[in-house]
Amino acid sequence: MRKIVLVVVLLFLVAPAFAGEQPQLAPPVPAATDEISALRAEIAELKAAIAALQTAQPERTVSIGVMPIERAGMIPQVGDSFRQVVVSSLREADVFAVESLDRETLRWVQEQDRLVRERWISPMTAPPRGELRGVTHYLLGSVARYREEDVEDVKVLFGILVVKMGGGLRIKTGSLVVDWRLVDAQSGIVLDAFRTEASVQEREWAGGAGASALVGRHRHVRPLPESAARACAQQAAGRIAALVNPEPPKPAPAPATACAK
Repeated sequence: MRKIVLVVVLLFLVAPAFAGEQPQLAPPVPAATDEISALRAEIAELKAAIAALQTAQPERTVSIGVMPIERAGMIPQVGDSFRQVVVSSLREADVFAVESLDRETLRWVQEQDRLVRERWISPMTAPPRGELRGVTHYLLGSVARYREEDVEDVKVLFGILVVKMGGGLRIKTGSLVVDWRLVDAQSGIVLDAFRTEASVQEREWAGGAGASALVGRHRHVRPLPESAARACAQQAAGRIAALVNPEPPKPAPAPATACAK
């Protein structure tokens, strides 16, 4: 009995000592709030950059498909080749342009494919069809008027006197009017509609040496209809180039600063 009492007394005496020796957990280390904020800001910027790259579309390179020009047959000696003149004028103005496939050309390509499939044409010798490239704009044109006037028996004396007499100067005048429309290929919206007008002259001397000595001879490189067609094409190309390839704004001049004396 005494042993049991002594054990109980020892337990009451030792228990508080063990309780006082229990290890205490160290307080948590304070977080570096500035560094965490900076990391969160960088993560947000990276997410925004990734989202912009995923949604951004590549910038379209301007390319114009010139459609067959309506009533081009009204221009003598030019006709359907007027479209080629427009394409070359656009390229001279630093605008990439091609002839769009019309129905006749597309039908010819399809007919050749059929002949190759049916073995009328050997696939080894048939020219490759290639791959068509899309354009960003379409250019549609329509000849509104072409007119020629011929005035004969005109003699010019030193550019001052103009009289009608035999063996004089022959002046031939041609005027061409063309209506144009520039259409966005993706939306179908007409971006610009305008008209070009060209008036050209062709002079020929019908007389002999006397007329040549007074005024001189004038030689034309191109026929009158072709000159008028090229003049209208160059006007259209200049307008389109200014629309699709605008010049970058020039920087404003720096203000002058007054020097201290």
